[in-house]
Amino acid sequence: MSRANTYFGVNIPAFKEKKPGSGCASIRFVITGRIPSKKNNQMSVAVRRDAKDFLFKKQKTGESITFQDALAAVDLVYSKIRGNEQYESFVKQQKPKIQSQMQEWSSRLYEKGLIFPLQSA
Repeated sequence: MSRANTYFGVNIPAFKEKKPGSGCASIRFVITGRIPSKKNNQMSVAVRRDAKDFLFKKQKTGESITFQDALAAVDLVYSKIRGNEQYESFVKQQKPKIQSQMQEWSSRLYEKGLIFPLQSA
């Protein structure tokens, strides 16, 4: 029976892995928590700022907003693609952890020629 390994304070369950050839260095990066799907990374959101500004200007001048003004404001609304909030918060949370692990591996294996960013893995 294999024993569990600990990397960066996280217990990793034992698993059978292929042994790399001689001269290879094995490094592991540990990510904890739920990993959101990259496939669902983008969301469409409506940008209404220009429409609101148009209607507020009409209101400040004392004019009543007509049906035609409302239709013109709707025409000013457009769609924009942005990243998924869950994915963005995941990246923001994990990035410092990955960078600290990168620094650890870099200091350990610099003499063996390990330089980040890795050209091939």
